[in-house]
Amino acid sequence: MARGLAVLALMVAIFVVAHSGEAEARPDTRRMSCAQAQGMVRGSGAVVMTYGQNLYNRFVDNRGLCGPDEETATRRVPTTDTPKCPLLYCRPNPFF
Repeated sequence: MARGLAVLALMVAIFVVAHSGEAEARPDTRRMSCAQAQGMVRGSGAVVMTYGQNLYNRFVDNRGLCGPDEETATRRVPTTDTPKCPLLYCRPNPFF
């Protein structure tokens, strides 16, 4: 019985360690330089990032990552080295 509980505890511990990285928080622009934030978007194509308390957006590398009825616009977000780092995001096209 004790051996069975020890094996079960070991299995639970392995499961927790193996899955601990899955629930990562969104990257926060306030914790990186402007170049790092822009590089993350460029490297991923699109990434959801936090840029303030309860503020987040999906930033994109180019218009091709927006929907057919969307266009890109620039959002200036705070980073460690500048208060207004320019990043592109998708917004509804006003002409549709």
